[in-house]
Parts: sequence; C-alpha cells; structure tokens
Amino acid sequence: MSAVEKLPSMYELSQEWREVLDALEASQGEVTDELQQRLQELEARTIQKIDGCGWVLTRLAGEAAMFTERATVLRQKATARVQAADRLKQRLADFLQSRDLTSIKGEEFQVSLRHSEAVVVECPTGALPVDYLTIPEPVPNKPELKRALKAGETIPGVRLESRPYVVLR
Repeated sequence: MSAVEKLPSMYELSQEWREVLDALEASQGEVTDELQQRLQELEARTIQKIDGCGWVLTRLAGEAAMFTERATVLRQKATARVQAADRLKQRLADFLQSRDLTSIKGEEFQVSLRHSEAVVVECPTGALPVDYLTIPEPVPNKPELKRALKAGETIPGVRLESRPYVVLR
C-alpha cells in the first residue's frame, strides 16, 4: 500500500469481512486459494487500520490533555487578572473615600463611586425560613446504586447495564 493510498473506512472493512465470511459460508467452509488470499489481504488492511486508529486516538488524547492543561493555565491567568482588577478598584475606592470624593476625572477616564445593595446573611442557613432557601434538585448517587445492585439489591427504576468501551494499549 503506497503512502498516498487511503486506508478503507471501518465500515468498508466490515463490509469486506461480511463478503469474505459469506463467501466462506457459500463454499461450505472450504478455504480456496483465492479466499485464503482475500483473507490475508483483508487481515493486513484491518491491522493497518487498527494501528492507524490507535495512532489517531493517541494523538487526540494527547491534544485533549494539552488543551485541558492550557485551559487550566488560561483560567488561572484570567483569575489573576480579575483579582488584580479587583485590588485596583479597591485602591481607587479607598483613595476616593479618603478624600471624600464621589468621582475624579482623568484625561481619558473618570472614576466614580457607586453604591449597590447586597444581602448579608449573618445567621446560620438553617435558621432562615424555607421560603428563602434554594434547595438543589437531588441527584442519584450512582456509585452507591452500583454497589447496592452488585450486592443483589433490587431498586425500582434502576438497573445495572454492561456497556462496551474501547481500550487502547
């Protein structure tokens, strides 16, 4: 197979395997020289495809890890910038308040003090009336459900399901 020749898709390989298995069934299990050659070629192309998929999966996993790491670094930088901006705003507010000013104007910008309202809760959350609490929706504890099901418990509306997944080694 030349470097320019494209490998068949997994779907195409599956189709070829079906055709070879149908031919084997039609010959009542007799492996002719032609069928043997088709099997060997198909096996070689399948191995190439599996290796190609392995390399793609390895690269994608590496890129995902790199992007995840980069996103973490960018989040940290963004957090640092927000904190720096908050500190600078606080210094400006302190400056204005220490001089009994509500605003000060530069050549390009004007800094003003504004007031907002904020609710300050000084009591324990449990002491507040329930009308003033936000209670999150309950979510299933899947690890605990799995443990119970594996231990033989029956839980209405819950079942243990086996799902296939790909492992790359």
